[in-house]
Amino acid sequence: WDMPISEGSFTGVGIGAAINGLRPIVDLGFASFAYLASDQIINQASKLRYMTGGQIDIPIVIRCCMFSTGSMAAQHADR
Repeated sequence: WDMPISEGSFTGVGIGAAINGLRPIVDLGFASFAYLASDQIINQASKLRYMTGGQIDIPIVIRCCMFSTGSMAAQHADR
């Protein structure tokens, strides 16, 4: 799918897809972008199962690159 450049948005879409039975893989690109998606990751993906008494499973993979080599701009070099 074509997704907007909004880590929170496509992480939320991935969580919604997982709730509806798919097994999405969300690629954030760089680990520093996980901060931008942290509300979705922490308050939705990790808590919904417990908030619903185990009625909802969220089989999602969230991947990102960390400690890559080379010089990167400040926004991509959170080490």
